[in-house]
Amino acid sequence: MALPDAFLLLDFMASETAEVLTGLRVDEAQMLRNLESGGGLVHSQGVLLALTAAGLARDEAYAIVQRHALAALEGGPDFRTALESDPRVTGTLGADGLARCFDFGPALRNVDRLFARAEFPEP
Repeated sequence: MALPDAFLLLDFMASETAEVLTGLRVDEAQMLRNLESGGGLVHSQGVLLALTAAGLARDEAYAIVQRHALAALEGGPDFRTALESDPRVTGTLGADGLARCFDFGPALRNVDRLFARAEFPEP
């Protein structure tokens, strides 16, 4: 009895998803503004990983990133500005290393390949 209901639910979910995706329009400029509106908080994991890869202990790197992220959320300086003024971060990563943490390029490098593999028309 549960199996037919599960398939009906699955069919409904697939149909709704297809309808949403068919009408989906992406405004790249607005997406970028949304991502940057948090002052760089979206890059916090990348900063943490870069700090640990550069030799900082994970718990110390986590404490640094968390402190600056929470301060930014509470109205302090934005995340990137706070990191740029922290000598522990700049001393570990340097200005160029920190700038690489805020680059969307590596996260987006396979987008075209993913669309091609999924056989979606290019935007």
